[in-house]
Amino acid sequence: MSSRDTLRRLRAIALNGLVWGGAWFIGVMTMATTANAIDGRGFLIDGWELAVPGGILFAVTGIAFSTVITLVLRGRKLSELNWMRFGLGGGVVSFLFLPTLVSVLRALSGDGMLTLTKLLGTGALGFMFGGVAAAGTLKLAQLADGQLLSGGAREPELLEGDQTAAGMVRDLVRAAEREAR
Repeated sequence: MSSRDTLRRLRAIALNGLVWGGAWFIGVMTMATTANAIDGRGFLIDGWELAVPGGILFAVTGIAFSTVITLVLRGRKLSELNWMRFGLGGGVVSFLFLPTLVSVLRALSGDGMLTLTKLLGTGALGFMFGGVAAAGTLKLAQLADGQLLSGGAREPELLEGDQTAAGMVRDLVRAAEREAR
């Protein structure tokens, strides 16, 4: 794999982390502002103490998920992926990674271990958000990919930087099948 492909893959992983972190931040800030408006306190922007650290944690979780996906789904096209299973995978990775990350950060800062219920709660929150974020980002990517293909764009790239001989043959067969229709 060339250094250009490696940099492109690393950039995609980092951008996915930013999307996950940004989605968390915007979601929490929207909920906090809406709750303030409903309580009659006006449109106060509140919720920073949950939105900022949560955004950072979910950005790192999004990076971890993207890294796992890069390794596990190498050579697969977006159209071949089931968005519901992909979302389940995002939930599972987030469920395992987020409590681990929080525990490591607490240990590094000298704080004690969280109780099992708080760890499970953090994992459950990670599962819900990670599942929705993963399924949503894949579904959006598939829709965008479909729009590009209908606009006469070239065949979408594989999730790996360089095509293998088997992948090239498979792509040629699929292209011939599409032309025959």
